[in-house]
Amino acid sequence: GYAAIDQSDVRDLSEAFSEASKRRQRQTESEKRYSLALESANEGLWDYLPRTGQIYFSTRWFRMLNYSAEEFPQSIETWHTLSHPADLPLLEGSMRSLCSGDGERFTIEIRMLAQSGQWRWFQVGGRVVARDAGGGAARIIGNLIDISKYKQAERALQAANDELSRLASLDDLTQ
Repeated sequence: GYAAIDQSDVRDLSEAFSEASKRRQRQTESEKRYSLALESANEGLWDYLPRTGQIYFSTRWFRMLNYSAEEFPQSIETWHTLSHPADLPLLEGSMRSLCSGDGERFTIEIRMLAQSGQWRWFQVGGRVVARDAGGGAARIIGNLIDISKYKQAERALQAANDELSRLASLDDLTQ
């Protein structure tokens, strides 16, 4: 009887190891797929812990501005340094709103300083993924998307519309 129990235990243990191995393989494949999707998404990622002030910027976040991650510290001051002074209140207000519990997510458009010295437009999105006992944000994650080309097209379209409006209100004969 003892040998039969041992064989049953060995079989059960073997099946459990086999299932765990298959689960780990699926998880590894899923992680690889997720990593490839992130690399090809052309977005910078950030992860902020308001209580400690710690923030993490992905390597892609810096590369979008043509900087290397080693050029700046992983701190909120880095974001403030690279943001256009006129857009900084919008960024700070959006973060403050999430931290205080007034919202769950935000999407804003701000300008940031690229290494070339040019101001480039970015869409910044953020959302609260964890709250503390008092309702304040414990963790906020988000992304950064370069929208400079869209802003340029938007300005060109606005200029064309302005010119069309001007021409529509002019009489060809009398100007």
